[in-house]
Amino acid sequence: MRSLILLLFSLASLQALAATDPFGEAHFIADLGANQLALEKIEQQQARPELSIEDWLQWERLRIELYARGEAWQTLIKRIDAQQQVLPAPARDWFATQQADAWLALGDGQAARKILRQLIWLRETNVSMASLNRWREQLIRSYMLDNQANAAHTAMLRHNQDNRAEAKEATSLRARVLLQAGRPGDAFDLLEKNTSAPARSLSLLAGLRSAKLPAGDVADKALAMINAGGLDKDVRIRLWAVVAEASRVENDTGQYADALEAIFADTRATQLDDGLVKLKADDLWQAYRQHAQAIGNRQQLLIGDDKKWFALAKKYKDKPLRQRTIYGFLTESASTKESRLQAHEKLVNSLQDRKGGHEVLRRLYLHAPRYAETDKLPAIVRYTLLEQALVESDLTLASRMIAGLQQAPQGVPRLLWEMRRARVFIMAGDLEKGSELLVAVLNGETVLDKVATDRFMQVLFDLQTVNEHELAYNLFDKLLLQTGGPQLRREILYWMADSRKAQEQYAEAAVLYLRSADLPGESLPDLWAQSALYQAAEALTEAELISDARRIYSRLLKVSKDEARRAVLQRRLQQLWLRESKRD
Repeated sequence: MRSLILLLFSLASLQALAATDPFGEAHFIADLGANQLALEKIEQQQARPELSIEDWLQWERLRIELYARGEAWQTLIKRIDAQQQVLPAPARDWFATQQADAWLALGDGQAARKILRQLIWLRETNVSMASLNRWREQLIRSYMLDNQANAAHTAMLRHNQDNRAEAKEATSLRARVLLQAGRPGDAFDLLEKNTSAPARSLSLLAGLRSAKLPAGDVADKALAMINAGGLDKDVRIRLWAVVAEASRVENDTGQYADALEAIFADTRATQLDDGLVKLKADDLWQAYRQHAQAIGNRQQLLIGDDKKWFALAKKYKDKPLRQRTIYGFLTESASTKESRLQAHEKLVNSLQDRKGGHEVLRRLYLHAPRYAETDKLPAIVRYTLLEQALVESDLTLASRMIAGLQQAPQGVPRLLWEMRRARVFIMAGDLEKGSELLVAVLNGETVLDKVATDRFMQVLFDLQTVNEHELAYNLFDKLLLQTGGPQLRREILYWMADSRKAQEQYAEAAVLYLRSADLPGESLPDLWAQSALYQAAEALTEAELISDARRIYSRLLKVSKDEARRAVLQRRLQQLWLRESKRD
């Protein structure tokens, strides 16, 4: 709650930045991790009819960078394709390069080469050596992705001949090509004296595959580097892949499963280093099975004795990886359907407690051939993936997970299930169906608890996002009658005020903000009240009720001790004075 209040207060500073430097504001928002919000700002700016082509390009580059940062590769490719006709000729090389990178990230070397041929050989204008070098390196990587080791090696030799001065910078790429060509010993010799973290991680992989280093030593060194920290994400993931491969050689089934989970928790990629390492969901299912069987053999358990397997897993409550391997094993090997569903549920719950576990869950169930058909996914898995899809605004996945599920999965409250269905309908644009479900939820419940109210409000926020403020307001108003607790009522009044403000009904918005600020029995406004009062003053200003706005700003100035906040309030009072003077 406190962080939300501080965020609301900081909006004033952000609005000031937006007014003077909208591009800087979008960068600021993106750097904080709010990519979706930054993309909304980009949409607003690019829709301005007076925008010059140079400014439009600046925004478009930022858009593409945000897509790449979020690994939204398909969206990036489609966006550039759609804008080809309006891109000025001098800018097309940069956008084509981003498309080639996207295809490489998706593992499609052939599609990347189609673009690179145009950039390297079929162009009519000169290009800088730096750009040409980057395209050649992308070309080499495309061959590696398609397992064309000879073509990659030939392209690498040509690239090195033309760029001898920069040969040292291409060491990592050359080593990967040698590994792809089945020459790990040469790759190891090339990297042996290079002490950088990327080179050391590749050197460990080369040493393992060439048997120049013992598998156990390789795993230990890789884990030591990981535990030391300070690594780039790509290097860290590569090291976990080295641990996984070394553990498999050593037949260390537990460490193998642990390493695969660490990889899948950190990336959605299907391969690493342009195909040097393949990342398959079935590998983790197999790791679970192998480790569980090793544990079961030590305990002399028989396959089919489900009760004893679950009892054994329960004993390992302090070792969740062991529990997950047993549950993963039982999803396929339990003797009854009921036991298999129970294993799925427990595996899902365990993964949700693991950092990055939702990504591991996604990999296991969305990328394993055994679950290629959605109807083969257990209901509890579909519900959990639906939750994740809604968080990420992934309508395609959400629609797939909810299709055909009319009843709430076992263990999921009907109320929460209906609200999830409503969110999917609203995201898909079926506002009528979504609002019908929400009204039905309210009609069926006398009073909603805090959890249910929070979930319900999340759906109403979706309505506000698509500018359905009247519908959101009416549902908030109805929710207000079915909510207990003064703080929840204050929150609802605040969001109702936001809708009225968005509808430019400023006087009514101010009344609602003031009601949100009220807390009976308190003489001084708490942080929530201060935020609501500030918004009330903003709305009163827009409603031209200047004297009322001044009184509220002055009241806030008396109780606020934060210097930054006081500076904002003093600036607002000065602006009111200037506004009133100009009007007079």
